[in-house]
Amino acid sequence: MPIHGQLFLPADLQPGQKRKAIVFMHGGSRRQMLLGWHYRDYYYNSYAMNQYLANQGYIVLSINYRSGIGYGQAFREAVNQGAGGASEFHDVEGAGLYLRTRPDVDSAHIGLWGGSYGGYMTLKMLEANPGVYAGGVAGAPVTKWELYDTHYTERYMGNPKADAKAYATSDAIDDAPKINDPLLLVHGMSDDNVVFENSTAFAARMQATNRPFEMMFYPGKTHAAGKDIHVWTTIFNYFDRVVKNRPAQ
Repeated sequence: MPIHGQLFLPADLQPGQKRKAIVFMHGGSRRQMLLGWHYRDYYYNSYAMNQYLANQGYIVLSINYRSGIGYGQAFREAVNQGAGGASEFHDVEGAGLYLRTRPDVDSAHIGLWGGSYGGYMTLKMLEANPGVYAGGVAGAPVTKWELYDTHYTERYMGNPKADAKAYATSDAIDDAPKINDPLLLVHGMSDDNVVFENSTAFAARMQATNRPFEMMFYPGKTHAAGKDIHVWTTIFNYFDRVVKNRPAQ
């Protein structure tokens, strides 16, 4: 199945050059990152950030993986078949593999980031693909689906008591110790959508297993913390440090 993406290229990219790259994702049920049909103004914020990263010399790939709208019911409801993420996992993995095949991408310097469901996907990608990415940023990620809105989770995953295996398979906490690559965890402490406990539970698991990572938490900020300039500055500086300036392997 073809997956559409939006590629941001640096204006000064010359033939034969290799640049560092970033995969951006948001996704989740009924989201659309390529046509501007996204809720609120998140699409425009992320578009501006991706354009900024391209202006700083990165190649950026934003993808509309399965579970998004605009491609029919089977595409939109594919998440149903994967108990909270399976089809879209393969799509994001494919995006990383695609970048590694491009002659203008430095395959040892590919980062990834996302917020909300995209933050969840960032964690799952780092857990499943150690060594593939130079580093990732997970913003306000769902890490345990029992902590999220039951209207959403039970539609796609069933009742947590009757379908406990699906919830256990889909969370990002048990496999947290598998993350060997640099990670920055970002979350608003007053998040009223993806509650802050998602990040504290994940952080506790990482600390209990002596796994290194970084975190930036925002007192008083909600799920809209991404509108704060400090969030963007933190992410830009992080990518410069762990992706752009990562020592050659």
